[in-house]
Amino acid sequence: MSDEQPHKFAAKSEQGRQAQLANLTGSRPPSHGLRSRVVMAPLREQAEQWALERWPQLDDTRRHLVASLAARVERVRIWSDDNDILIGGSRRPVRTHPVVDSCDRWEARLDQMIARLDAEQRQGNDDPQAAIDAVLAELQAENEAQS
Repeated sequence: MSDEQPHKFAAKSEQGRQAQLANLTGSRPPSHGLRSRVVMAPLREQAEQWALERWPQLDDTRRHLVASLAARVERVRIWSDDNDILIGGSRRPVRTHPVVDSCDRWEARLDQMIARLDAEQRQGNDDPQAAIDAVLAELQAENEAQS
């Protein structure tokens, strides 16, 4: 072979090398981090503190549910501020990232929970078991609706 003609696999090898380098350099869209304990732990702690200050009478179970939901919503807000929420392109239809759709549902549920907890606080309702049962029934109804 002469120096003027590249090897027949040279182009493919170079393309393969570039693809491997792209994998290493993070060409994929960044993850939203909702499944990362490291990412979510500080947000959950902040949300727990917020819930404790807002509803001091709240039992641990409901405070954890509110904090978990608030942390997820906040993480998606942070992620969407830094990243493009539209996916798709040349061959696929453009649509919003699925986590944004989930966030819309989580925000609606969080708004309902906040309204209900504020109303309970105004009324002085101290029956935590009834409130837990209501939240669990709401979650079960949502899961059945998604199935």
